[in-house]
Amino acid sequence: APAFLLSSQLLPKFLAQRGLCDLASKDRRGRNALLQAVACGERVLCAEIILRANHAELNAYDAAGETALHVAAQCRCPDIGMALLLCSDFDQVNRQNCDGSTALHFAAGYGCVQLCTNILSLKQLQEANAQNFRGCTALHFAAANNHAEVCSVLLSHSTFTFADAEDVNSLTALDVARPAAFQAILAGRGRRKLCRQVSD
Repeated sequence: APAFLLSSQLLPKFLAQRGLCDLASKDRRGRNALLQAVACGERVLCAEIILRANHAELNAYDAAGETALHVAAQCRCPDIGMALLLCSDFDQVNRQNCDGSTALHFAAGYGCVQLCTNILSLKQLQEANAQNFRGCTALHFAAANNHAEVCSVLLSHSTFTFADAEDVNSLTALDVARPAAFQAILAGRGRRKLCRQVSD
């Protein structure tokens, strides 16, 4: 069956199973249909909901302050995250959750290279250098989880300038980095230094 037909049949069933009467309804965790579909990795349903959802439903966040973009990154569903970023109505890319972490933190921490790249390329991104309440940047998240390619992406992007930021324990991303990420950060910092020398 065509995907649009399948999702049209599944959406009412999904809402009923989740105890939701419509796309705006929320469960006890404060998650609406989109947030729940993303958390379940239901890609076809997510596409259907994204097409149908209004501004409030697209930009909803749960009790932890997390949007569908946060959840997509945590669930390693970068394709859903990128679909959200393509929606002109989605405007919560800078949102920090209750811990102060942005979707970029999670995309970096879970190694979602393309999602990180897409988030960094957004004109409305204002929180590339956001530090959560533990003082960690997206680079800390990537480094601690040994995501070397994400470290390289962050360090090569002009909007990310907090390469030497310290967390609440006075540790930089280089301090918490595992081997591959450590090398990527050293290389990235070296390239930045060279670029500054050339521009001077």
